[in-house]
Amino acid sequence: MIGTFRQPEFVMICPDVLHTLPTVRRSEGFAELIKHAFISDAALVDDIERDLDVLMTLSDRDRVEEILHRSVNIKAQIVAGDPTEADSRMLLNFGHTLGHALEKTTHISHGQAVAVGMVTAARMSQRRGWLTEDDVERLIAILDRAGLPTRASSSDPRKIMDALSKDKKRRQDVFHVVMLKGLGHAVVEPVTGAELNEWVDDLCQSRGAQP
Repeated sequence: MIGTFRQPEFVMICPDVLHTLPTVRRSEGFAELIKHAFISDAALVDDIERDLDVLMTLSDRDRVEEILHRSVNIKAQIVAGDPTEADSRMLLNFGHTLGHALEKTTHISHGQAVAVGMVTAARMSQRRGWLTEDDVERLIAILDRAGLPTRASSSDPRKIMDALSKDKKRRQDVFHVVMLKGLGHAVVEPVTGAELNEWVDDLCQSRGAQP
């Protein structure tokens, strides 16, 4: 594959387009906004938590624009600093390791799958002592209020693990998963296939909002 990497001169965003989307599609997009906050900006987590109803209903254009700008800026800074995804850009994959596997094996959309993946990654972070139960519950509550799923209990864990085995971030039996060492502080951590299998089993049996 041959290609080039160039940053755009500018990005134009028209928030009014959001009014043309059904609520479920806006929710799926907001999954990425929530992701950006949790990996890079704890203050943005607070603001999303407080203003989520405004975001979902688009009732305050200035506030919606401000939060969208902060979210887009997080991604822009990460991508500009690592255009070839050799280091920090991998942090944008928070929720995506499991999310991509769910997309391949279920009927759910990308945004919904990423939401479930973020909850699983947060639980893995909690197991390592990096997040508190309250931190994880905040993520779950925000996703739930945004109309996004937080579990996939109707999924087949064997199919999910088979899809995960083809993940590009896998090296032999080790997967590189984005976790949180605190709200707004993401890291890439090695996870064994056995550990990931345990978490997939838990995910498929857990309680919470389903797609």
